Amino acid sequence: MRWLSNALRFLAVPLVLLLVAHHIVVNAFDLNVEYLWIGVGDGALRVRLLFFWTTGSRAGAAFAFAAALGIVAVAGMTVSQSLNSGIR
Repeated sequence: MRWLSNALRFLAVPLVLLLVAHHIVVNAFDLNVEYLWIGVGDGALRVRLLFFWTTGSRAGAAFAFAAALGIVAVAGMTVSQSLNSGIR
């Protein structure tokens, strides 16, 4: 059950925040993507450090959670952008 709690805290919540930020920056305000890159880089670092410190896990597990978050977030952002632009 601990892995489920960690997955919700360190994958689901940051994923939702990243997708909302992407929608606001890219779809709603049509701002430059560099703002999003800075926020995503900072957010991923903070999530990885928070996971490492709060769970007592090894650095490899923290890196795995961060990599999974990055892969799923990029896929979600791609889907969000394609839905917004009308490309299927």
